Amino acid sequence: MKKNIFILFLTLLLIPSFATGEPNKTIEIQGVIGDYAQEDRIYEVGGKIYKFDEDIVIQAQDGTLLTFADLKGGIEIKIIGEKTADPKGKAKEKIKYTTIIVLK
Repeated sequence: MKKNIFILFLTLLLIPSFATGEPNKTIEIQGVIGDYAQEDRIYEVGGKIYKFDEDIVIQAQDGTLLTFADLKGGIEIKIIGEKTADPKGKAKEKIKYTTIIVLK
């Protein structure tokens, strides 16, 4: 039994991601759409440029589903995404945008 605990302890020391247990982190970005290229799904929001995947969920605050055609300049939106770290630690963190909510 003590041998198993010792091996588990060494494993946790050698693999820091197990020890820290860092989960994916949810992020929210809120801002007004400025310039955009609807065909390419590229939008300027709050002065920063974002490119969205084709399968992102776009919805109104009440849950009504929308499309990229509904996203125009001057509309306030909230972008929800998930930040993940590379388990090997070689690459930067990646952000997967999952939802765009059109605010009123």
